[in-house]
Amino acid sequence: MDLDDSTSGNLERLFDLTLASEPQNRASNASQLLPLLGATDASQSDGYKDKTPVPNIPLNRCGFRLWHSIAQLTVLDFRVRQFIFSTLSRKNYSECSECVKNNALQAAICCEIAFGTSRSPEESTQFQRLGEFDQKHLSSEIQELKEYRRSSESNPLPYFVEPDLVHEYQRRSDIQAACDCLEREIAGRTFWFGDDHSLVYILRVSLAFVFNEAGRITEAQEIQSSAVQMWERIHGENHPETIASLSQLALLLDSGGQHTKAAETGERALELSKKYLAEDDRYMLTTMANLVVALINADRIEDAERLQIDVVKRHEEILGYEHPNTMRCLENQAAIIDQKPVPNKEAALEIRKRVMETWEQTHGMQHRDTLRAQYACQNTISRINGVSAAILEADRDIYDRAKSFLGTEIMDTWLYATSVAMSMIDLGFVNEAIEVFQEAQSNLERLQGPSHHETLRVMVDYARTCQIAGLYDLAKRTCHQIIGRHIGSTKAYSRPVLDGLGVLGLSLYGEDKFEEAKEVIEKVLACSTDTWGSKFYTSDSRQAATYLQDIYQADGAMGKAIELNLSLVEWANLHHIQNTPAGMVYYINLAASYIKSNRLKEALEILPDIHQKCVQQLGPHHDMTVAAMTHLISVWNKLGQHEKAISAGRDLLTTLRNALGPSHEDTLIVMNEIGVMLMGAGSLDESEALLAELADIYTQQNNYRRSDLIMHNLASLYDRQDRIQEAIYQQRKVASRNVGSTTVDSLEEQYYLALYLSRDQSKEQEALELAVKVWGVCNDIHGYDNFVTIFAAELIGQIHLKRGNLDEAQASFERELQGATDMIRDTKDEWIRDAKSHIESVLQARLEGSGHAFHTQHSPISINASTA
Repeated sequence: MDLDDSTSGNLERLFDLTLASEPQNRASNASQLLPLLGATDASQSDGYKDKTPVPNIPLNRCGFRLWHSIAQLTVLDFRVRQFIFSTLSRKNYSECSECVKNNALQAAICCEIAFGTSRSPEESTQFQRLGEFDQKHLSSEIQELKEYRRSSESNPLPYFVEPDLVHEYQRRSDIQAACDCLEREIAGRTFWFGDDHSLVYILRVSLAFVFNEAGRITEAQEIQSSAVQMWERIHGENHPETIASLSQLALLLDSGGQHTKAAETGERALELSKKYLAEDDRYMLTTMANLVVALINADRIEDAERLQIDVVKRHEEILGYEHPNTMRCLENQAAIIDQKPVPNKEAALEIRKRVMETWEQTHGMQHRDTLRAQYACQNTISRINGVSAAILEADRDIYDRAKSFLGTEIMDTWLYATSVAMSMIDLGFVNEAIEVFQEAQSNLERLQGPSHHETLRVMVDYARTCQIAGLYDLAKRTCHQIIGRHIGSTKAYSRPVLDGLGVLGLSLYGEDKFEEAKEVIEKVLACSTDTWGSKFYTSDSRQAATYLQDIYQADGAMGKAIELNLSLVEWANLHHIQNTPAGMVYYINLAASYIKSNRLKEALEILPDIHQKCVQQLGPHHDMTVAAMTHLISVWNKLGQHEKAISAGRDLLTTLRNALGPSHEDTLIVMNEIGVMLMGAGSLDESEALLAELADIYTQQNNYRRSDLIMHNLASLYDRQDRIQEAIYQQRKVASRNVGSTTVDSLEEQYYLALYLSRDQSKEQEALELAVKVWGVCNDIHGYDNFVTIFAAELIGQIHLKRGNLDEAQASFERELQGATDMIRDTKDEWIRDAKSHIESVLQARLEGSGHAFHTQHSPISINASTA
């Protein structure tokens, strides 16, 4: 825009004057505006009909838009409106034919709409006279504008007043003022043109998007739906405005979290575009780009990818490589790559770097889209390389710049704040992170509403970060907030709520609350099936499924574990990712479930090939390669090939010690596996040495969960050697660290202490009391059919049988039988046979009038499923 220096310098001051909220200041502000606009003093405010004011702002096309901005801003003083009206009504001051065509009507709307329906008829007549035209002339101008429409090769908008005041309010982060301004102008236009006029609906559409930005999502969608109906009723489905409004409705539906409906609406808009619009029509481009966004958010990634190829090509050919819309299409392309079953993060990063560099070069560093591009780039880098101090510093820089020039009333600012909080958590700055995130969350809820899908998505990302960092309480609290905001059927959760459920399940798993985790994750998979027709549709649901199969294995529900793992393998084959790390994990888990079900041949069919692929793609020391080899060694051991298994285990252990170090987690896991194998093969001294070394390492690392597992296995080894006092000593140390805990694992450790105590006749009473306590707690909390409850019932019965208390023994064995009958383990028939044999032993004792030797039917060796 060609403005003289004095006008350019006064523009910001002009905006400040016209936006004054205090009524007592408006008159003085209006007087100050007159000289800025071109009047030399306030006395010029009268009689402009016969004078020729010389405005400081030129009446060319660009300057004309600024005149309209001033007219909309200046709703304060009759003198200023009179000056603007008379100036714009004089055709000889316009250099643009388009301005000449519409200037009378433009002047009327600019000056009259400001007061909406509150102006008097006399004042309206006075303005018409000032413009040197009568009502008939004005009606003629209005009719011409109704019939006039520019072609799509130029600016496609058929109206002259753009809501610049609304844009200024939005720039100043005053969304409510923007809404008020639009509603006032809509009321004025309705008064002039009627309710169904296009000029009214154009502003209603603008209001819908401002409402959406303010979190008034339902109102926004209702307004846009009425706009679609109006255009279709007046112009038919083939009109470009009908198609555009339908595409805009898809955007609003998507923004409100109705992704499936948004995609369907966008597909309808594209269908009409292809039917009625030219291939290079910009409405066609916009419709296609909007549909891609809806398809991505609806998790229809393959459909989005197919369409996106054409969208990018058309944008580059028609708009150019550096056009803002082209850049936004490329960002969508990166988002599609991110959401593929196996995302190519490096390819996504290359696209985002190109987008970021283009925005920086064309729009500078202080631009909203530049910040968004930088944020997306940083996010991708952190996913590839992990969070570092440099990443945190970059996140803080983006957040600080957003606060500086976007302000605190724009959603983007607080999205960047959440990124800072999550980087802080990854680096261990938990307290600072909580403070930053809580501020960001409260502002997002204020700006968008607590149930807005973007607010929920950010909360899910935060909860997931906390869960990965082991901050389970914080993760669970956030997940419960997300779930509590769900509205609608519990069978049709929105994507963020379903993801929140998944994170909740993983957090419960991390706390060893396996029964609760199982219930939640099963719900996730059921809801995913109801919503998308596949239990594995989202990456979060697939991850949750791998934890669920682990829980099934720990529960002994091997049939369920195998079925779930087979489904994951089939999904991987269907999507051609069976040779990727994700696909190979599913195969390794399937092999593990086969091993625990003693389906060793089937495991052996899988493991050699998977191990070789892991070596080739990930290297010999990758944790997946180690897991595959460890399972293979376990199969050989169970098939009776002990020497081969132990030899391979020792070779693997030597390799890991040299490559990863003696204290690396993978090295220690293999040490435990070999120790247990040696125990099973009868090499008890060698097993003891290895397990004792392992227990010392875990103790030094303060990894008590792992050291407890090893001491548990050591206690079992001592029991096998009839070193009962050492077994009791080891197991008592394990149990003492779990006093008061009611998890299944803790109660299981208490049970084994009771078992070893029962081996010592002098400690038999202590064993009975502890077994009764374990049975009571486990029965109340985890149910009579839990395996620990059943173990404890058997032990109580055996102690009573040994003492000759036959009634008490029979009652305990009957409780054992009841639990075994209703348990979910695949081996329940063996448990039932054991329980019946125990009852039979009581009956036999009654007949013989004598007791029976104390015995147990189950091996005390226990290896957690997570280590297998």
